[in-house]
Amino acid sequence: MAFGTRIRRATGWAFTGVVIAGIFSPCRAQTPDSAATVGVRITGVRQITISVSDLDRALAFYTGKLGFELAGDAGIDETEDSAVLAIPGSPTRILLASDPRLVPESGDGMGTRLAGTIVFAAGDLAGTYSALAERGVEFEGPPVAGAAGMTAVFRDPDGNRLALAESRGEPARLAPGLWTGALTDLAGVSNEFRYVVTDDDGFVRIKLIAHGVEFRLMKVRYDGNVLGFNWRPGPSIDCTLYRQMNGSFAGTCVNQSNGDVKTMTMVPPGR
Repeated sequence: MAFGTRIRRATGWAFTGVVIAGIFSPCRAQTPDSAATVGVRITGVRQITISVSDLDRALAFYTGKLGFELAGDAGIDETEDSAVLAIPGSPTRILLASDPRLVPESGDGMGTRLAGTIVFAAGDLAGTYSALAERGVEFEGPPVAGAAGMTAVFRDPDGNRLALAESRGEPARLAPGLWTGALTDLAGVSNEFRYVVTDDDGFVRIKLIAHGVEFRLMKVRYDGNVLGFNWRPGPSIDCTLYRQMNGSFAGTCVNQSNGDVKTMTMVPPGR
C-alpha cells in the first residue's frame, strides 16, 4: 500500500502585477449549473462600502498607506460625503461613505465598525506587511499561518477590521531531502527528529527518524499551506502543521489514546 498525497493543483487563484490585488476568496466558486445557481449569474464583487467618520482622514489612509487610487467615473453614485477608490489591477471598487453618526468608542478612535473583516489579496504578503508597517499601519500582530495561508489583520482609522491574505497560486512543493525538527511537550521537553521527504511528481512521502528508528508517516495530506499526517510510535498520533513565512512548518500533534498535545516543527533542508 502506498502512503502519501498528490498535491491538488489550484487554478484561478493567482493575482499578479500589484501588491494588494483585490478581495481574497479562499475557495473556488461552484459550477454555475448546480441546482442552487440555476438562473443566477453572480460573477464577482463590484463594490464594497466602508463607513468612515472623517472622509479626508480615511482617504489619506487608503490612498497614502494602502496605495489605492481615486476611481474617477466608476459608475457608482457619489456625493460630497463619499469617494470611490480603485485597487490597482482589480475591478472591485471601495466606496468610502462619511457617516457623522460614527463616534469613536474610545479616546484612541479605535471603535469596531464592521461586523466582519474585509480581506485583501497580497501577492507578497511578507513584503506588503513590512512596507505597510513602515508606513505606520498598525497590525494586530505579525502574519499568522492558517488553513487559508498566511494572514495579517489591521484596522483603518475608524477601527474597521481589515486583513491581508497571501494570493493563492500553485501549491509550493515540499523540498525533497533531509528535514529537521522537534516534538515538544507542554513542559518544554523536546525530542529532536529528522524527516526524509520524497516527492515523486507531486506524490509526497515522509519518513520520520526518532532515536535511530524510522516511521513512515501515514495519511499524508498537503495543500501548500497545511501538512497533516498520522504516525504510530505506539499510540496513534495525528499531526497538523502550518507553513510559516520562512518555509518551515509548525503545529500540533494529538495522541489519540490520551488526548496529550505536543507541538511539532519541520525545518526544510539548508535552514
